[in-house]
Amino acid sequence: MRVFKGLFLLRLAVAIILLSHSLHGVFTGTDVHDFGELLLNKIGFAPFGVPLAWAVVLGQVLTALLLLLNRWLRPAAAFNIVVLLVGIATVHWPEGWFVVGGGRNGMEFSFLLIACLLSISLPACAWKTESLTSSNQPTNSAAI
Repeated sequence: MRVFKGLFLLRLAVAIILLSHSLHGVFTGTDVHDFGELLLNKIGFAPFGVPLAWAVVLGQVLTALLLLLNRWLRPAAAFNIVVLLVGIATVHWPEGWFVVGGGRNGMEFSFLLIACLLSISLPACAWKTESLTSSNQPTNSAAI
């Protein structure tokens, strides 16, 4: 039960981050268009930068909703991991590790989100604590 609650909180947190990031771009005017035109087209995605930017933003909205609904977690995680890896390769890697403090616009936040998405997409059996106990220790409290 604790694992379920913890994973719900993790899904909720990641969904909020994905929604706030993508919806901010939608509702602030030209952010999505500028992302496609001024970044994606310039790094080699021309002439598909703007449609690709919209696909990424709408995909993040959809996958955030899937995380909240606890549905299709692996495809939702995979989509966002690909987006984050492309972001690391094209934007964040040259800036280094730190987002703030020791640098600017680095990859640490994307790395953390990827770790969270991998944790969310793991099968439930990976979270069983019995596999973490020693074979010499009883796993049932009645056996003590």
